[in-house]
Amino acid sequence: MDSVRPVIAIVEDDFALSEALERLLRVTGFEAVVFSDPKKLHCSDRFEELACLVLDLHLPGGSGFELMDRLRQDEVPLPVILMTADDSPATLSRAAQSQCSALLLKPFEAPDLLACIRDVLR
Repeated sequence: MDSVRPVIAIVEDDFALSEALERLLRVTGFEAVVFSDPKKLHCSDRFEELACLVLDLHLPGGSGFELMDRLRQDEVPLPVILMTADDSPATLSRAAQSQCSALLLKPFEAPDLLACIRDVLR
């Protein structure tokens, strides 16, 4: 990995999960920033630094799909890895159409997330 640590944003409202993901990313050579809702991400002064977004689908103040739609409308070329516990056909279909880089079904293993992040950063 380069000497510059890629900045990965995590948008997750489950505090325990976001904290665990932040620790995982930090110990594996990434810089992680955590947001509990999409509005906080959108207002962040670090938005331009982000290399990848790890995004929960069910969030207070809007869904992950809504945030992805806004990013696409604003032509933000940020790779997005979606996370969800909802494996309904409707959610899986929408995720497939969303142009996300990957979809992880909760609970997932740490190596799966790391592999997705490394793939999108190549």
